[in-house]
Amino acid sequence: MTETLKKSIQQGGNIEVRDALSDNTPLAIAIEHGHTAVASQLLDQGADVSARNKYQQTPLFKAAHLGDESLARRLIDLGAEVDASDENWKPPLRYALYEKHSSVVEVLLQRGADPNHRGSITNIKPMPPLYIAIVNLDETSVRLLLEYRADPEIPGHFPQPLHMAARKGHVYAARLLLERGVDRTRKDSSGRTPMDLAEWAGWGHRMRPLLE
Repeated sequence: MTETLKKSIQQGGNIEVRDALSDNTPLAIAIEHGHTAVASQLLDQGADVSARNKYQQTPLFKAAHLGDESLARRLIDLGAEVDASDENWKPPLRYALYEKHSSVVEVLLQRGADPNHRGSITNIKPMPPLYIAIVNLDETSVRLLLEYRADPEIPGHFPQPLHMAARKGHVYAARLLLERGVDRTRKDSSGRTPMDLAEWAGWGHRMRPLLE
């Protein structure tokens, strides 16, 4: 497929033609398959950085998912919407977080991505970005999100970030949250404190110095 795509570009073919399966443009396909040179050539020729596929994802979603920092930066420079939501109301930031691509997370936050993006009101308790980073034990992304003002406590959301850090034995995340004034005695919907969860998960020895 790639060779055909390259040949089409070189011969001046339609750079916005869609594939039948996912309604992706050549730019999205090139990024998805890691063909940075082809993607760059398409951008040089004016490929639409805002084109959405059948899942309502723009090429920036592909770059975020694959961890292509330089391409993500260029797409944004050319007008890609940083907080565009797909059909599941997820922005590119979430896909970078899922894959622990902290360098792309940083680019997105630098360019204005919402560190507290919660999705649509039709979603039921969507995971905040900070929660994803803690679950993935992604220290760099936890730090970046907090530096860019992610809420250290989530109104109405259980478990709280500190509860999840305790449950995961994530000392680094717990320390950063406590430095920002998070209440270590707050109870979740089941009446458990962060320390209770740490003990339950077998991390009591690790978390006790911070949480007691």
